[in-house]
Amino acid sequence: MPEIFTEPPSSKEIFNLCFLQTIVTFFCEILLFLFLSSTITPVVIVSRLPADFVKMSETDKINVNDQIIRDLTEELKDEEKKKNITLEYNRILVETPSLLLLNSAIWSFCFLLPGYFIFIKKLNHPAPDLSMELNPNVLLYGLWVGFVIFMWIGLLSVFLKIFDYNPPVPEFQKLLFTSLKDNNYLLGWGIYTIGIVTGLIEELFFRGFLLTQFKKIGASQAGLFFTSVLFGILHYSPEVSYVNPFFITMVGYILGITYLRTGNLWVSIFGHATYNSLGLLTAYFAGDKIL
Repeated sequence: MPEIFTEPPSSKEIFNLCFLQTIVTFFCEILLFLFLSSTITPVVIVSRLPADFVKMSETDKINVNDQIIRDLTEELKDEEKKKNITLEYNRILVETPSLLLLNSAIWSFCFLLPGYFIFIKKLNHPAPDLSMELNPNVLLYGLWVGFVIFMWIGLLSVFLKIFDYNPPVPEFQKLLFTSLKDNNYLLGWGIYTIGIVTGLIEELFFRGFLLTQFKKIGASQAGLFFTSVLFGILHYSPEVSYVNPFFITMVGYILGITYLRTGNLWVSIFGHATYNSLGLLTAYFAGDKIL
């Protein structure tokens, strides 16, 4: 049964919730940046070790390792070489896609754990309800929602290309989509991590934690708009166009509507995972032609 509210929330109450969620979300984003940055150096160091490193003597291992660290430290002092290290890290992720699971684990740690302890344990806000019915109809509904979002975003992209505007995409996405062509191994890991796990994490946080709080106080429409915009803003980076967060805001809005109308978080989770996975599947067949 729908919840009945005796009186609507005040503007101050809505503003305070928006402010709180903004602070917590950007705290999680900063945490994510710090953790992801800290993983780049060790991953690159390991990738630069020679193939016969295991067979070396302990003294040689120490010398080789120290030399790699010294070289990397010098490279990090130069901005251009620093960018090259990031590109090297991206190539490692694509060539060893199981490492994408590490990124997913870091995402989960930086967003879901703080969200749980701050919102639920500390402030007693409602927790995401994953006890809702999970059956083939829910799965099919989610697949349909994800397909509709994918087609809608695709049509908007085609519309922009008609006017000769091709928004820039992140370097990692460019490398990933180029490498996905006919690459079964990368596709499998990509769908598992970027498609399913990322969809699960983002839905639990944005719709499960954030939008549920607005729903609880009877401010679903305000929460739908706010959480969708916040979702879009967090997908902005200096290397992409301003069109990207606008598109992602629309994705968040549709997923938010789906959650509010069905009351079932599983539908939006499946929808999000489907949308992400369809992009990967398209790159698998078309490669960088979709960029």
